[in-house]
Amino acid sequence: MNNKITDILLTVDDLSVYLNNKPLFEDFTLSLKKDEKCVIYGKSGCGKSTFLSTLLGFTPNFSGQIIFNNSIRLLPENVHLIRQLTAWVPQETALQFTFGKEVFDTLFSFKNNRNIRPKKEEIIAVLADLNLDESILEKPFSVLSGGEKQRLLIAAGLLQKKPLLLLDEPTAALDKSNRKAVINAIHNYPYACIIVSHDNELIAAFDKKINFESFAV
Repeated sequence: MNNKITDILLTVDDLSVYLNNKPLFEDFTLSLKKDEKCVIYGKSGCGKSTFLSTLLGFTPNFSGQIIFNNSIRLLPENVHLIRQLTAWVPQETALQFTFGKEVFDTLFSFKNNRNIRPKKEEIIAVLADLNLDESILEKPFSVLSGGEKQRLLIAAGLLQKKPLLLLDEPTAALDKSNRKAVINAIHNYPYACIIVSHDNELIAAFDKKINFESFAV
């Protein structure tokens, strides 16, 4: 396999993150190629979700290095550049929507996403890949199940087509059929992904996987 430096999207070197001046995890290292998928797993509380938020610049108290594209180091002045390269699908969203389509309208109105305008047929195709009918776009968001809301957010993440897609427990609220659909969609995403998960089926579906408990303090 080609490991040329130009193939590397993300380098994490000896990363330690501190909460209330105490280490949450220490000395984590990762190299991720531009089309590679990596699953992060481990018990609750070991720092998996915090690692994702650190990549996005939301965790200021850390040591070590995080470098994107071999050139953009995670520093306060570079956070906007990193967020332009990264899409994030959290476990839950604090955003409030009226209808399903507002998920896309809202996410694509953000500063880092304003140049992203997927065509309707692209949206419909991605929804279909996730076992969602396009009619969901016109349904009140409040009546959707937890699994439908989660898959809508995953669809929005996929449609951003960012070089790095971060997914936090993407299959947690899903049945077996829909878990399989999400796993297939992640496999088919042409760029890099980091997936935090407790789902044994998802963990087994990807070659690169890291038990984060090894780095927890």
